Amino acid sequence: MTSLSRRLLLLVIAFALGLALFLPARLLESPIQSQLAPAQVALRGTVWSGRGMFRNAAASIPFAWQFEPAALLRLRAGWRVELLAPALSGAASIGSNFSNIEIRRADISADAGLLPQLHPAAAIVGLMQPAGRISLTVADALTAGYGSVPAVHGNAVLKAEAFTLGSVAPQPLGSYQLQLAARDNIVDYRMIESAGLLKLDGGGSITLAGRRQFSYAGHATVDAALPERLRASLQSAGRQLPDGRLSIDYKAAW
Repeated sequence: MTSLSRRLLLLVIAFALGLALFLPARLLESPIQSQLAPAQVALRGTVWSGRGMFRNAAASIPFAWQFEPAALLRLRAGWRVELLAPALSGAASIGSNFSNIEIRRADISADAGLLPQLHPAAAIVGLMQPAGRISLTVADALTAGYGSVPAVHGNAVLKAEAFTLGSVAPQPLGSYQLQLAARDNIVDYRMIESAGLLKLDGGGSITLAGRRQFSYAGHATVDAALPERLRASLQSAGRQLPDGRLSIDYKAAW
């Protein structure tokens, strides 16, 4: 190879590297928006580092991202993403490859009333007028496959603080902490901590795809301060034990 050829090759490599390093993030707006429509996404910066805004009819959520080289060791492209809205905040390391998306070192919290407005599948929850603060913590990897049928694997902790369902009770029902274990399209949950007017123990599962199902088996301790209608509904769903608790074995499908 001649000296001129080497210089041309180095110039081409330097140009390609510079193009990759400074590739505008806004070039990704169209493909991302096509997946999130009718929500809108605005991106600023490069694909390696920048800030953006997610908007739908319910909320505007600013966020930021930073490329994580360590994800390459797991054969993934990865970024550290921060959510910067009071109603939805926190951070997570997100990586992707050809088969799935991976979430690691995540600590995200949101107003419970916001969640039903972020995705049409959760809209039915909005009829119950949820309130309080929901948080999700992922220490190790939680993965979700691509495609219309989710294939979720991994563990997480879900917390609900001062959780309220305004359609059934004006005051908070309680605060709860659950351990989640996902496998394929099923999420098993187990109550770790429970306090408040409605105390729960036990657990169950949620089927996310196909014939969706929800199950719960455990005990409920109902405070007399709960509205009569809610206490009657819980009592009809369970069996009264000698110690005053309700034994509940509930299943639903839709």
